[in-house]
Amino acid sequence: MKKYLTGFIILAFFGFRSNLNAQQPTELSTVKGIVTSYIVTKIDSSDAKKDKYVAVITSQNTNNYDLFYNVIPGSGSIRVNDDNNKVYFSEVTISNVKGFLADNKVKLQGELSRLVTSQGYYLYMIPKQVNLKQSISFYVPKGEVPILSDKTYKRLNRLSDYY
Repeated sequence: MKKYLTGFIILAFFGFRSNLNAQQPTELSTVKGIVTSYIVTKIDSSDAKKDKYVAVITSQNTNNYDLFYNVIPGSGSIRVNDDNNKVYFSEVTISNVKGFLADNKVKLQGELSRLVTSQGYYLYMIPKQVNLKQSISFYVPKGEVPILSDKTYKRLNRLSDYY
């Protein structure tokens, strides 16, 4: 019994110690309580010209209430501007991605609610205290650090602002 207890204590200690070395998220932006952050990890550096990374993008509604944004339905016969037709509220871009046609964007989208505004716009919801996560793998030129930026496209509101 003592042998098992000692082994458990050692595993617990090393497990706790490895958590101390875990990366902390880097905050990109905060808009109306929506905090967008990322963690970037290099996963391969064997290529002589480029390094491979993976980024986990997290957007969290830190408010104690849900936030909503509206989207014009359909393919766009009604076009106020391009931003109104996007179903995502925010887009994270990695500006120094290497490769022609390489994917360098992560689009963060809320959940389609069953609500419609009086103008006929669909309402998408970002639930309170919920993390929206997406990951992307990409290459950057050898020795460079990935550069990430965030742009919010939608005006985020409480539900009461629509009715």
